[in-house]
Amino acid sequence: MAGPAYPLVRDVLGAGSLEAWLDFVEARQGVGDDCGVMAVKREGYIRGIFAWRLIRDLASDPVLAVDFFVVSDTLLHQSATCALLDGLEGLARQLGAKAIAADLEPGSDVMMHFHKRGFVVTSVGLRGQVEPKPTN
Repeated sequence: MAGPAYPLVRDVLGAGSLEAWLDFVEARQGVGDDCGVMAVKREGYIRGIFAWRLIRDLASDPVLAVDFFVVSDTLLHQSATCALLDGLEGLARQLGAKAIAADLEPGSDVMMHFHKRGFVVTSVGLRGQVEPKPTN
């Protein structure tokens, strides 16, 4: 799944090498049963991908955390997003998760589909670059 999924990841994200993608997938799939990567195929093509981890949350453990969610921007976008959400909810039930937490791009179409399923914004994620320590 990892190799054939790369064109979608590259096209949607516009960055990242094949090697970096394969390393990401290997790290997620090689750790055990508490993390992984899932894909949805339609008409022989991968239309969406999400990466997940099962985490312990003090408020409602366990939680299925999704920190990578990519969907093709074709006419099948809505059905692929719905299929990914179905897979996500099914996986959460299978793993005994009490909640799902998703790190999504604000204002995206994907976020709209999550809202339609009853997801609400509970926090805001921030990200900043860490500069290397000066060598002098």
